[in-house]
Amino acid sequence: MKNLFGFSIGLWCLLIFAFETSAQNKQYVVEDEFKSTKGLVFYMVNITTIEDDKSLESKWYQRNVNIKCYLENNTLIKDSLMVRIDFSLRPEEYTIQDELYYKATDSIVKIKATRIENLHGTQRISNTSTEYKTESVTVTIPSTSETVTNAKGESSSVDLPSKSITENVSVPTTHTTVETTPFRWASIYIKLNEDDIRHIQNARDLKFRIYTNRGGSTIYLSRSEMNGLVKFIDRCRG
Repeated sequence: MKNLFGFSIGLWCLLIFAFETSAQNKQYVVEDEFKSTKGLVFYMVNITTIEDDKSLESKWYQRNVNIKCYLENNTLIKDSLMVRIDFSLRPEEYTIQDELYYKATDSIVKIKATRIENLHGTQRISNTSTEYKTESVTVTIPSTSETVTNAKGESSSVDLPSKSITENVSVPTTHTTVETTPFRWASIYIKLNEDDIRHIQNARDLKFRIYTNRGGSTIYLSRSEMNGLVKFIDRCRG
């Protein structure tokens, strides 16, 4: 009877968990694509609220941002949380500063990136064509002087005149079109410590401030994204 009661309670909890998971906002999902090496993953894709410094941009430029949180060597958050911010670059952006800021409500904290990656462009051959052209090639043999010995052993000098030989040859010419795509995405890796995690858990809003050679940009998390991140942290802290 006790086993049956325990099984019923466990089944009820499982149903509640499944309902809560299905009711999550579609702007974020919890996935475990790195679970074998990096632990549970929290992923927010296509965050639309990113603003560039208006003084540096004469026109609005579409930018996409993804934020991914994952654990290292464990399945629970203890004293640190790894965060990767992927964002599309503006034209002519090529240098990313390793110092950035986050603002959790009224707390502004400066942090240093542990790693920065640029997704460099690639070159590909988009078109190749070969043309053949007939050209005349002339080879000239210069005049020479040779010594000839007859059957009696007598030697004499013989002058050989110069000679030109002309032939028609087919010469191939290859035209290759190479398309080059510059890198358009960058990834910033940061490690949040226990104080950072506590700031985020208690925050009403969260912003990240990043800098490139073209100036600064601010990433805003919406209320639903913020709530999803806090729920993820609460759940993984055990």
